[in-house]
Amino acid sequence: MELIEMLKLGKIDFAVLHIDKAHKEDASLNFKYIRSSRFLLATSKNHPICIEFKAETHLKYPAIDLKALENERFILTDHDQMSRTIARRIFKVAGITPAKTLITRNILTASKLAESGFGVTFFPEMYLKLINFENNIDLYTVGDDAFTSWDLVVATLNNDYQPKAASAFIKLIEDFA
Repeated sequence: MELIEMLKLGKIDFAVLHIDKAHKEDASLNFKYIRSSRFLLATSKNHPICIEFKAETHLKYPAIDLKALENERFILTDHDQMSRTIARRIFKVAGITPAKTLITRNILTASKLAESGFGVTFFPEMYLKLINFENNIDLYTVGDDAFTSWDLVVATLNNDYQPKAASAFIKLIEDFA
């Protein structure tokens, strides 16, 4: 949200960020789609409640019913972060309110705490190539990608002059992704 505000105030030329589909409706902004990523539930390896969901399938990420985890500690990002917006939507669709939560500003911290067995968390699939869990974590799908995903975009102001350096950098981002 801070990056969008800085963009609208002219403090930055563009922002590379994750957004929820609802934010694409802002007429003052242009969003260049880079890629989508779904959120997965991350638990410690062989979490006792989750093991039955894992045993029922040979899928890379078995589906899990979040109602089974309603009394577990959920490690979530702060209220103003887009990942928390996704988590709130996942809880709403699943029809649960977690009994216990721990808040952090860092998805990596949340995932490492989940890996250690301190709780469970949601983790973007696209981050898996950036973090080595050394096979100490289990990952599960938590529903339809339409409500469990976010998009990586480059945001610019509509009809605003883009410096050549900014345009070239945006092109590099598109080519790299």
